[in-house]
Amino acid sequence: MSDEEFVTVLEKAINGDIQSIYVIINEYEGLIIKNCIVNDKFDEDCKSIIIENIIKNIKKFKNYK
Repeated sequence: MSDEEFVTVLEKAINGDIQSIYVIINEYEGLIIKNCIVNDKFDEDCKSIIIENIIKNIKKFKNYK
């Protein structure tokens, strides 16, 4: 995804477009999964918490410009 495409998707996500939020989550899924390895095992609860926090906090980007 190019920078311009990401900005467009991010703007839509900030404005409440659920599909755009999931596009962002899918874009960073590898990084999310990488950070959910606890004691050499994948932790599904950790992944759920991270995704939940992304969804909750993406709205805080309203003043990012």
